[in-house]
Amino acid sequence: MESHSIKHENLAVDFYNLLKERFDNNVYTTERNVTYTFFATMVMFDYYKPHEILLEYNHPNIKGYKKVDTYIEPNYNKNGLVMECKYDRKMPSGHNSPRPQKAGKIFNDFFRLASFTNDENVVKWLIYLTDEEMVNYFNNVENKLNDFFNLATGAILIIDDEYLKNKSQTFNGGIDTNGISKINIKCIFQNDLPNNHKIKIYEVKIPNDVVLPDYNVDNNRSNIDIKHRENASIKKSFQIKYSNISHSQGETIVKDMEFIYDNKKYIARAYKLENNSHIYYKILLKGDENQNINSMDIARKYLRSFGIQITPDMNTHRTVKKIIDVLEQKDRG
Repeated sequence: MESHSIKHENLAVDFYNLLKERFDNNVYTTERNVTYTFFATMVMFDYYKPHEILLEYNHPNIKGYKKVDTYIEPNYNKNGLVMECKYDRKMPSGHNSPRPQKAGKIFNDFFRLASFTNDENVVKWLIYLTDEEMVNYFNNVENKLNDFFNLATGAILIIDDEYLKNKSQTFNGGIDTNGISKINIKCIFQNDLPNNHKIKIYEVKIPNDVVLPDYNVDNNRSNIDIKHRENASIKKSFQIKYSNISHSQGETIVKDMEFIYDNKKYIARAYKLENNSHIYYKILLKGDENQNINSMDIARKYLRSFGIQITPDMNTHRTVKKIIDVLEQKDRG
């Protein structure tokens, strides 16, 4: 995907301003409130539509129904986003909190984000908010984490076995690398907030020389199947129409299925993008394919006309794919 319509550096600034307004007004804030403020930013400033945003989404590559705070799948003109939020603050009792464990959980989230997908069109963010207790901990050179916390905006830090091995056992005890030998983290935004708070946003990437393991996790069937099994199942389907037609946005059609709803003809399309094996889905108005329509709305209404129940986790991807499955079944029988 060469051109992305989402400017994530602008999203970071808008999110910060909205969060700062909350702190300026001395509103009680929890980690979940921070996540909801991020959701509000994406919707209020029209980065993403509400139906595109999935909260508390099952991680596709970690067993035990572990979740990420936010996931947005990429589509033909927007890159996707997976986000984890962490808010560390001192305990109301005044006692010291388990700071090495808290620090370790941040790095655990880095690897959790890295293992989510190797799709380069999905941006991986960790939003970290904290107060002076953890700031002082990170700035203490004896803890050997000041390079992480004081990473300059735009700078990259390599996290690998060499980096982790000289940290405390307590710190490392909370980190599961999920079989990934090395990741890069980049500080993309940082600023101060009232009440001695600091916010930092890190982007996580897997270096080109690192291969994401094949996790073979099967406990996330309610989620989008973002792995290669999707490819295999589509290729085995009946009456699939392949095309090598490339469109202006680098699209290659995998399959088109026509249907009629409300006296209008539509196309349910499965397609790929250049240099990307991932399968995407959308609805087009036949004869006016460039018209911007709400794929999710049309797809849901069409499925309901067949008495098919729509579950909360059925986003655009799963809903349009379900239509294609229904149309294939009709053709076969």
